[in-house]
Amino acid sequence: GIRPMRSDYTATVSTANGKAKAAPATLDRIEVGGITVYDVRALVLPDEVLWRNLLGMSFLSQLKRYEVANGRMVLEQ
Repeated sequence: GIRPMRSDYTATVSTANGKAKAAPATLDRIEVGGITVYDVRALVLPDEVLWRNLLGMSFLSQLKRYEVANGRMVLEQ
């Protein structure tokens, strides 16, 4: 639901498809399953650059533990 103005795209990021502009934002909270993390720094990319949401280190680093194994992600708060 975040719709940045064109002038908000001030950060440059490297993606698998090359460089792109991103708009910095702070999310009040992110809820995944029973886990809630507050005040998460985020970057908003245009839909044509990245059309899926990604969990980044600004979220994962606030957890007690996270692990990816056998096609499954385990999050522990």
